[in-house]
Amino acid sequence: MNLTTQALVQLSRIAEAERVCRESMSAMTKIGACDDLFLHMGLYQELAKVLIRREKNVEAHAIMQRCFDQSVRIRGPDHAATLDIGVELGRCLHILHKTADAAVLYRDILDKFKRASPPDFSSEAGCACLLAQSLSHIHKHGEALALFQEYVPKIKRVLGPDHIMHLQVVPGYVQALARVFRIKEAEVLLVEAVEAQKRVLGNKNALTIESLKLLATIRECPAYDILCGNS
Repeated sequence: MNLTTQALVQLSRIAEAERVCRESMSAMTKIGACDDLFLHMGLYQELAKVLIRREKNVEAHAIMQRCFDQSVRIRGPDHAATLDIGVELGRCLHILHKTADAAVLYRDILDKFKRASPPDFSSEAGCACLLAQSLSHIHKHGEALALFQEYVPKIKRVLGPDHIMHLQVVPGYVQALARVFRIKEAEVLLVEAVEAQKRVLGNKNALTIESLKLLATIRECPAYDILCGNS
């Protein structure tokens, strides 16, 4: 995002951020500079992300799909920028409850990240965890758990336990463990993550609050004591 839009988003002035994006696009259109999507793809992506925050998801998806298709055509399907746009397109599909479509897209992008040279671990790992989350939503719990088990420890080792990606992906891993009744493992991981989230993000951060709710849900599980070996 440009600095103005980014500042507005950080201040939660999302409607104003949308207005700034649209005014910028309008100004470029007037001078004939906005006709080539490739030249100004960043602005289109910026608008799409703001629209998601505004819950204008259908329009956001249409814009991101256009960016992706154009990037595939001009840059190629394996280009790093194309893959990054594809990840954002997957997020749009997920928000629109087209989770199976998102999983197909994430899987294809993950395969390309794995073949990339030089490798981009952060992008590959982030895509893998998004694929795992999508698989969980379409009840492919075993495959989802396998991906989390492969990538979450790597993220912790490579990027560090306090890295934002690690703090973001642990709750999904925990839910995947809980779905196959590995409650004790899930609890231990989540307690560790919550402490890190409190330390890094603060007690009032949305991710910290959601993780605390998840921890409470796990401990309120009717079979909690049995599954944890407490009885």
